[in-house]
Amino acid sequence: MLSLHLLTVFIIGILSSEVIAYFWHRWVVHFGIFKKITPNDFLRKRHVGHHDDYPSSKINSNSVVNSYIESCKVTFNILAVFVLAILLFFTFLGYISWWNFAAYIGGMFFFAFIFLSPFHTYYHLANKELEKKILFRFKPIWKGFKWLQSYHEAHHHYNCNYSIIF
Repeated sequence: MLSLHLLTVFIIGILSSEVIAYFWHRWVVHFGIFKKITPNDFLRKRHVGHHDDYPSSKINSNSVVNSYIESCKVTFNILAVFVLAILLFFTFLGYISWWNFAAYIGGMFFFAFIFLSPFHTYYHLANKELEKKILFRFKPIWKGFKWLQSYHEAHHHYNCNYSIIF
């Protein structure tokens, strides 16, 4: 029964990571709700650089996209540290068990590193680079990904679509 409970907490960690990332992306790094308490509006300006440098065409190499994506990852790494610190605080106070802490953080990091980060990188690659990935050789996956990629691209041009995957 404990394993079912921990699996549930793991899944909640997965789902909440997208929700937390959405609110962080929209309110912190776009609208700058922490600009008065962060030095030189660091969080917002760092992420806005990701949008300002957005290329008019897709990037043709992983090395170029990695340096471009870094301007975006910094703010989300700060979010990860922030969430980790809050959860550790409540775990040390005894409100969260260490097992629940591990399952929840495990779900969040699994989703962030297996889906969020790679997908965001793939969104910025040219078709020529994407076609090299085995995953995208399957037509249904390719079509679904291309829809997500266009959804993400709209975010770089308009004030919309703050989620990373969904």
